[in-house]
Amino acid sequence: MLSSMVAVSLLYATKAETTAQAAGVRGEQAWAAAMSGVRRALALAQGSMPGDSTWMDNAASLRHQEVVDDGSDRWYFSIWSRSDSEVSPVRFGLSDEASRLNVGVVPADWLGRLPGLETNLTEMPTNTVEALDEIAGDGFPEDPPPGAGETNTPPPMRAPAGTVAAFLAGRGLGVAALFGEDANRNLRLDPNEDDGDTRQPADNQDGRLDAGLQEYLTSLSYEPNVDPEGNLRVNLNDAETPLEGLGLPSATVAYVEALRRGGQSLNHVADLLEAEASLPNEQGAPVPMRSGIGGAELPGLLERCTATDATNLTGLVNVGTAPVAVLRCLPGFDESLAESLASTRVALGPEELRTPAWLFTRGLLTAEQFRAVAPYVTSSSYQFRFHCAGYGLPSGRYRVVEVVIDVAAVPARVVSVRDLTALGFPLPLDLLETDGNVGGTVRVAPREAPGGSGRACFAAAFPSRNPLPDEQDGLAWRPSLSQPYADVTSARGWVDADRGPVPRL
Repeated sequence: MLSSMVAVSLLYATKAETTAQAAGVRGEQAWAAAMSGVRRALALAQGSMPGDSTWMDNAASLRHQEVVDDGSDRWYFSIWSRSDSEVSPVRFGLSDEASRLNVGVVPADWLGRLPGLETNLTEMPTNTVEALDEIAGDGFPEDPPPGAGETNTPPPMRAPAGTVAAFLAGRGLGVAALFGEDANRNLRLDPNEDDGDTRQPADNQDGRLDAGLQEYLTSLSYEPNVDPEGNLRVNLNDAETPLEGLGLPSATVAYVEALRRGGQSLNHVADLLEAEASLPNEQGAPVPMRSGIGGAELPGLLERCTATDATNLTGLVNVGTAPVAVLRCLPGFDESLAESLASTRVALGPEELRTPAWLFTRGLLTAEQFRAVAPYVTSSSYQFRFHCAGYGLPSGRYRVVEVVIDVAAVPARVVSVRDLTALGFPLPLDLLETDGNVGGTVRVAPREAPGGSGRACFAAAFPSRNPLPDEQDGLAWRPSLSQPYADVTSARGWVDADRGPVPRL
């Protein structure tokens, strides 16, 4: 009897170790698939030019991309960001940090015009130490204090200094302000995020996702002060810099030389737009002069010239990608102007979007208005944020991460990777289909499930799927559009059609 019990125990332990090892391997494979997606995003971002928005919505390169078939699973990755469209729940693309306001450099009165920050931030508390004690990681309440007799309890995590979470925490704002209604952080409106007070989180039931201030704030945006060829821009304020060979009009060269003789400098090269002044000639006598910079010359001036020796420019807002809520925070902008800008840029080609000059040439801003806003805007993006899922079919193993990359760095780098796997699989599989037809069929070659027949097994962490009657020999599911994400977040394991649920370690 004893020997039988020992044998059974050993067999159980062996099977448990085998199952655990298989689960661990598949978990690592899911992570590797997600990292393949990160590399794809890096390549896509590095290949973009100012005004080019192929990284913004590129389902052909970022949705349901197969990485490898290992004989047991096919491994895929998908990359997505929040969509402003009422038609598409998500956008298969990247989100640029330059479309946000940089909390490290922008004035408080700009931030006070954002949704949820209408209160003047200069009047809000900034006792950062006490506020950060209430924040764990990225905005969640800290763990309770240790009980009696407990020792060696690690201190609560704080949001890293300089991050958006730390900035908000220092002003008494936490997770609700940062993530809004997007409780599970999947950047998609789920049923429990649009039902009022019926289920958490609290929402206004308006049919749109309020993703909080994460959509409008950053601490990471910067760009190198270079021209389209990657060379440092020429500083027109540097008296030692020759002006010949820059392609500037002769009137502009004469005007800048006169500025130098008079000891004057430019705050920004846009100060030259339709500029007129009385400046000293070569004999020192003041004469009226014009800059020679109009709408036709403005794009080239912005691309190749600067008024600073700084190698990096921090916190510029990309007027080609920023949402209306951010645009209306810029100096001289209001809601109407921001909406006009957003509607105008949709019809512009990449060549015209290479610089912010179109704000003037398209008649949206006067020369005076453009000179005022030009020091704060750009048409370039170098830091990007996105969500990436690596997943295997039919096992259903997956990893979900939020990633920030920086292609201004040499070499390009991953700034941060935040694991969101514990929040559940974020999207129904119908959104990840390669043919792009919502409610279409996802086909995977037959696979043998551990301890099962291999017929119709899939991760129960994904929305449920039923084998089609005419395809019982393989794996095919008709995704259900009605099944809410919240109904499957607690499901565990995979499902075999013959044996039912199989626990997942």
